[in-house]
Amino acid sequence: MQRPAGITVISIYSLLSGLFSIFVGTLTFMSLQAEKSPEHSWLIAMSLFSVVTGVLELLVYHGLWNFKKWGYHLAKYLYFLYIPLGIVMILVDSSPANIVIQLAYATVSVLIVIYLLKPEVENMY
Repeated sequence: MQRPAGITVISIYSLLSGLFSIFVGTLTFMSLQAEKSPEHSWLIAMSLFSVVTGVLELLVYHGLWNFKKWGYHLAKYLYFLYIPLGIVMILVDSSPANIVIQLAYATVSVLIVIYLLKPEVENMY
C-alpha cells in the first residue's frame, strides 16, 4: 500500500515531537531531582507527563507508519487531547512566547485531527 504524504508527514512529526518531549522531560526531571525542592513538584509532574506523551507520540509514529489500526486511533485521540491541553497550558503560563507556541501546537493538532478524520484516510486503517 502506498503511504500518503499526509501520513508520512504526521508520522515524522510524531517521531520528532516524541523524541523532543522525551529529551526535554528527562532533562528537566533530572535537573529538578538534583535540587529536591518541594516547590518544584508540579514541574516534576510536568516533566514526567512530557516523557509519557513523548512515548505515546513514538507509538503514534510506529502505528501510523506501519498502517496499524491502533496507531490511527491513538493518533486521532492523542492529537485531539492536545487541543484543550494547549489552552490549559496558556492559562498556566501566559507569557507571549508560550502563547505563540501553544497556539501553533494546537493548530497543528487540529490540522492533524481533520486530516485523520477524512474518510479516505480512515479507510486505510
